[in-house]
Amino acid sequence: MQLNDSTLTDQDMFIVVQHAMIDKPYEILDLQSNDITEHGVRILADALQANQVLKILFLHHNRLLDGGIGHLAKALINNTSLEVLELESTGVTDIGAGHL
Repeated sequence: MQLNDSTLTDQDMFIVVQHAMIDKPYEILDLQSNDITEHGVRILADALQANQVLKILFLHHNRLLDGGIGHLAKALINNTSLEVLELESTGVTDIGAGHL
């Protein structure tokens, strides 16, 4: 599902998760260049723990910061399907990268 450059915010993540990860799970989810922060990515990460369909997730050019990467790292412990995770320009420091 391609939702890049859609001005999505944290509040939109509930709808995105419902449609792209629960109702009709997609293998590719492109959320790059939106207004998603660590709060929105937490919603996504919670769903990612149980999702075993998504293979590619683009999150670059969102302000996820180290906290958001921490949420994703926890989700990836239980997720065995995700093969590609793009995190360029997300405000992550060495601390956040250490979570992965």
